Amino acid sequence: MRILSLLCVSAASISSLVCADDGFLHGWHFIKGDPAGALTATPNAWQSIDIPHTWNADDASHGGGTEQSSLTGYYRGPGWYEKSFETEPGWKGKRVFLRFEGVSSSAEVYLNGQAVGGHRGVATAFVFDITRYLHGDSPNDLRIRADNSVRPDIAPLSGDFPVFGGIYRPVSLLVKPDPCISPLVHASSGVRVSQRDVSKERALVDVKTSIDHAGRNVGNAQVVVRLMDEGREVASASSARLSLAANGKAECAVTLTVAKPHLWNGRKDPHLYHLDVRLFSDGQVVESLSQDLGLRFYRIDPKQGFFLNGEPYMLRGVCRHQDRAGKGWAVTEADLRQDHDLIYDMGARAIRLAHYPHADAFYAMCDRSGLLVWTEIPIVDKISDDPKFAENARQQLTEMIYQLGNHPSIFAWGLSNELFHRPTPDGIPLIKELNRLAGEIDAVRPTTIAVNKQRADLCNITGLLAFNGYPGWYGGGPSGMTAQLMSYNKIGGNRGVGISEYGAGASVKQHEQNPKQPAPASHWHPEEWQSVVHEENWRCILLAKYCWGSFAWNMFDFASVWRDEGDAPGINDKGLVTYDRTIKKDAYFFYQANWSDRPMVHLTSSRHTQRKDAVTPVKVYSNLPVVTLYVNGRKIGDAKPDDLHIARWNQVTLSPGHNQVVVRADSPTKPLVDQTTWDFTP
Repeated sequence: MRILSLLCVSAASISSLVCADDGFLHGWHFIKGDPAGALTATPNAWQSIDIPHTWNADDASHGGGTEQSSLTGYYRGPGWYEKSFETEPGWKGKRVFLRFEGVSSSAEVYLNGQAVGGHRGVATAFVFDITRYLHGDSPNDLRIRADNSVRPDIAPLSGDFPVFGGIYRPVSLLVKPDPCISPLVHASSGVRVSQRDVSKERALVDVKTSIDHAGRNVGNAQVVVRLMDEGREVASASSARLSLAANGKAECAVTLTVAKPHLWNGRKDPHLYHLDVRLFSDGQVVESLSQDLGLRFYRIDPKQGFFLNGEPYMLRGVCRHQDRAGKGWAVTEADLRQDHDLIYDMGARAIRLAHYPHADAFYAMCDRSGLLVWTEIPIVDKISDDPKFAENARQQLTEMIYQLGNHPSIFAWGLSNELFHRPTPDGIPLIKELNRLAGEIDAVRPTTIAVNKQRADLCNITGLLAFNGYPGWYGGGPSGMTAQLMSYNKIGGNRGVGISEYGAGASVKQHEQNPKQPAPASHWHPEEWQSVVHEENWRCILLAKYCWGSFAWNMFDFASVWRDEGDAPGINDKGLVTYDRTIKKDAYFFYQANWSDRPMVHLTSSRHTQRKDAVTPVKVYSNLPVVTLYVNGRKIGDAKPDDLHIARWNQVTLSPGHNQVVVRADSPTKPLVDQTTWDFTP
């Protein structure tokens, strides 16, 4: 079994590495549609907004879609943005770049009436050199035409999620010297780090720095790289001096040797080194770039699953969509932090960021906390036979790997989700092409895929295989997960398999004392049934030692314009937490009991306050040895949680009227209590 070694660099954001002003997120104007004169008109009638922004924050989460590819039910079309800014005196002799981290799904950029460039892609960054377009003595007028119209040449073409339009991630001005470390290489930092060997004994680290020179004069350049560990230099190297041609580009490469590296070891020890890259021109330091760096190696054993740094480390995790109530995709860094912390506090070790690259800052949070990440491009359900679609897929994959490839949290590149779920031209040749391309750009990380079709030609393209399966929700009972695991593992050549999605819908407003499996498309999604599905699915997963990882669908409820089910239209309610992030569903605490070392106790069905049956089961999730139940001050008894950390009292009698239900478990430091009131009406 080949060992997949990995060394990566983490950058919280490109804007933190160069001269960029957070104020560039403010003072924007926006107008929806494509009005005449939008390129030149004074924006008196335009709306004042800040970035991030989307025009679908409201209409994409209330339903109304007429088909299941999320093409209708919300505004998909163009919108214009405008911002005025001054050219600063300190920019003289500098290079000025404009970087967009995310504009959906296509963008055309104009500065002072001139076309600067365009970009096609929903979730990757792009950069333009705007130096020659700047006005020196008058305000600069920046205009962006964004457009999330359905196009046959831009992925995604389908999906159970809206494609929110707008400039929904930060915009930065990058002011750099000339020559500079180039941000023009697929909008990356200009520094790529890879490895030829990482082990507990040694790591060989290759650092390639791209240099861009716009000047007329010929010069020379050199790059010096230092690796620091808590202020101590552990390795350094200097490149050869390179001659810089006028208006030319160059690449400086060095190799660092790290003896007995302190490994990045997931949640146990997410150790990060500090990488300092300095660019010299004619003997003078003209630019420096600092990034965090993590070293690790891992492998998939066909029978024993995922190993991190030589030790078993099952990837128990969740999936995440980036949208949230009232904001859509236009989320802030504080929103990202809240999402990360909810996932981390649940005890997860891994995250699948579906179904497109997410914000750079989120990966940086995972770098620092030790959460492993699967990230993917937005080929969902189907492809197009438009020749430009394949070109765009290659572009989005290349941009994703270049922009995010330095994050130690990322362990795999995802190439598609549920291909052939909708009628489609044959996507096999394209996935094979993307698989080859990913290997050429990044020879370290494996590719992976999320399938829901048991097709050998599809399941055996990528290095890792995972499937989306919903036993207990879309077909059969929850224990059917065992058969699905065995079947997909077999069709994948018994090389081990992951579960990219599993779960069930749940409304925190709907409850059932002894839940039965509901119809997924119905308006009845009792919270208790979601818990039953996750309990039994997880039991099956634990027994399948060859399962290298599992990702519960989904961490948060999310928008789905065509759905009309559960308690609200326009929402996929399979989340473990509500769309507004305010309520953790019972299933969240099931995983916390199983995954977290932090002592906890949680009384399930606490929101089911109105009871019609006098005799009720009581179920508690806890990772403590004994839980005690009290009803109306009377001790009912002790129960020991089982191997899934579930304590049960199958028949508890309620009194007419109010019933105070209290559970208590003693932790090493203090007693933990959870309680509710159930009203029983005979």
